[in-house]
Amino acid sequence: DTLPDKPADQLNLADKVHIVMALLTDDTDTRKKDIAHQYDIPVQQLDTWKKHYLEGNWTALMNGTNPFCP
Repeated sequence: DTLPDKPADQLNLADKVHIVMALLTDDTDTRKKDIAHQYDIPVQQLDTWKKHYLEGNWTALMNGTNPFCP
């Protein structure tokens, strides 16, 4: 599976969900480290995104932004 090809600061909600879905199918330390390296973010950030996803906390995944406001 291909992950979004953009810097971490440009990832939107759909991109983060895509990444979390990849982790749900392969949640090994190696996979996490590879993804974290690809986006130059800490592995803990991926764990946080996964936690927010599983809790249905969409606002947190959007970094507090509102998709309905410009």
